[in-house]
Amino acid sequence: MKTVAAQPPEAIAGETTHSVLEVAGLHVWFDAPDGRSAHAVRGVDLTVAAGERVGVLGESGCGKTTMILAAMGLLPSFASVGGSVFLDGIDVLARGEQSARAVRWTHAAMVFQGAMSAMNPVYRVGKQIADPMVVHGQRSRAQARQRTAELLELVGLPTSTARRYPHELSGGMRQRAVIAMALACEPRVLFADEPTTALDVVVQAQIGDLLAELADTLGLALVMVTHDIGMIAETSARAVVMYAGVVVEDGPTFDVLTAPRHPYTRLLLEATPVVNRNRPLVSIPGTPPRLDEPISGCAFAARCPQAFDACAVRPRLTGDSHVAACHALEQERPA
Repeated sequence: MKTVAAQPPEAIAGETTHSVLEVAGLHVWFDAPDGRSAHAVRGVDLTVAAGERVGVLGESGCGKTTMILAAMGLLPSFASVGGSVFLDGIDVLARGEQSARAVRWTHAAMVFQGAMSAMNPVYRVGKQIADPMVVHGQRSRAQARQRTAELLELVGLPTSTARRYPHELSGGMRQRAVIAMALACEPRVLFADEPTTALDVVVQAQIGDLLAELADTLGLALVMVTHDIGMIAETSARAVVMYAGVVVEDGPTFDVLTAPRHPYTRLLLEATPVVNRNRPLVSIPGTPPRLDEPISGCAFAARCPQAFDACAVRPRLTGDSHVAACHALEQERPA
């Protein structure tokens, strides 16, 4: 991962005091072997307060996962990053891997998509939970084993799980073990990247409830990345909607899901099936823009039923606690 100069950051939406995560003007490019570059994240600003639960929503390829991987310093070597990311006041991008290692596990941790891929199949579960505590000098090996038992109980697993291998656990149990591993060094921020992928709906709900409960109990800031609007509604107090590498809407979850201000958010909700609601599903016309080609103006304009001439200029987030990036909102304001 290379750090490069970024474009000037926009004002951070929904800025709060006592923030544990501050992302300003974040840009991420992925370099291809043919010399082309995909601009995957294009100037994201995001502030998350201590103990806040934030859900990040959007189509595949919109930059959700790339954004949180950049915040953890986990992007591959062919990625270039611009802007700034501060975790607990520490500049994650200042000195590349050296800065990122200083915050991983201890200040921020991640629950990855696909628990089986996140765990080493040849080590017992208990060792994988205890090792971060020992490596980061937080506990001795004996203390780490004791804390591992406490963490397993905290996530709803028997302490005997520590002696088992990942393949011996069900999908839901593996995901709980991964959550315990992420909590090992008592981070302030917990990133969850599609944490319920490949789980049945009952277990999905259980994992979502567990993450929300842990965030409240431990005072964690939870940043949940998901396609599941229902999961956002159940676990997050604030919803952030991304499209084509930018944040297009940000506000209290209830407001965003019941009174969306951006056309993309409205269409996204209309394209989502709702139980016991008799209404036709509406597909979003067109396709997202190519990120390896320049994007001018509003990235959603080509698919937007409300597009007009002003959309040739990229809109900025406007509003108070509920903001959106749409020129049509300017027309709605009273004179």
